[in-house]
Amino acid sequence: MPERRQNEWMESLLATLQQMPNVRASQIEEIETQPDSGFDFAIDASINAKPVRLLVQTKNTVFPRDVRASYWQLMSASGRSSGKKESSAVIPMIAASTISDGAKQLLQNERIGYFEQGGSLFLADDDVFVLIDKPATKMDRKIDRPLFSGNRASVIHALLMNPTRWFSTHELAQMIFVSPSTVSVVLTELEKRDFANTQGRGPNKTRQVARPAALLDEWAKQVSIQKKPTMRRYFVPMAKPEELMQRIEAICYKHQTAYVITHEWAAQLYAPFLSSISQVKCRIFPNVPLSLIARELDAREVNEGSNWGLIESESIRDMEFSEDIRGLRVESPILAYLDLLSGEGRAKELAEHLRKEKISF
Repeated sequence: MPERRQNEWMESLLATLQQMPNVRASQIEEIETQPDSGFDFAIDASINAKPVRLLVQTKNTVFPRDVRASYWQLMSASGRSSGKKESSAVIPMIAASTISDGAKQLLQNERIGYFEQGGSLFLADDDVFVLIDKPATKMDRKIDRPLFSGNRASVIHALLMNPTRWFSTHELAQMIFVSPSTVSVVLTELEKRDFANTQGRGPNKTRQVARPAALLDEWAKQVSIQKKPTMRRYFVPMAKPEELMQRIEAICYKHQTAYVITHEWAAQLYAPFLSSISQVKCRIFPNVPLSLIARELDAREVNEGSNWGLIESESIRDMEFSEDIRGLRVESPILAYLDLLSGEGRAKELAEHLRKEKISF
């Protein structure tokens, strides 16, 4: 790591320690870098009158795979302690700009300390326990956004729709019509985060989604900070919801336009839950002007009192893994679940019911 960046870490960690009650930290020792040193600098401190020596390894970002790669190096380094302060407890730790939630949990389980740029701190020894859990900054939360957008999101979508299946890179690429290089990048990133199981090597290497529930939760976190798609609201006279959906199907079929029922009615069609839902919402990837579809439905745009919500899809990938239910194209349960999390009223209840009954993880 560049010397300037390392100095920033030393000053930031020291300042954080000095602001804590019952903590004294004043001596920093920069370690001359060696291939097997395992750490970049040391801080001598006192926590509740107990002397401790923090041996710190610096990184930019940390995922579970990084923790496993550094584990023995850190533990070996903590056993050496550079021959100083032998009476001090030695705590190995990692300082990084961003540490994923999975990496934090793994570090806590292994009693390896960490310090994150946002202010999160963890230290543990026989007589020492410090945990400061600061919420991730908006910038930190964006770190995975590219993983959950565009063609990369399609890779994750496919894995979540097939949670028990093993895929080769080319097999997955052919299924969703994306380049093998994109699939390879996503799978590698998922491995870093412990979201992919791997077996075989070289051309025989296959992968399977690991911890699908946690991966879906991560996707949901990213959706929560993204801008919601614009929904145009209409009133269609003399139309019950079931009848309106059938009319949408007929018009889209007539114009060879891709569409999916989404939000509440998607969940209801997969796993009935509510006795009635007044609004129909759909995504349309237009082959014709949306105004033409609205005109054929005799729909007028309104600010309130709508019974039809329309999202214009920018990508046909919104229609991936949709299912045919009662003659209607219904958005995939994964995307329907994500849509419902940002909904109103009882949308979140429907989301949880859909996840339990249809998604099952």
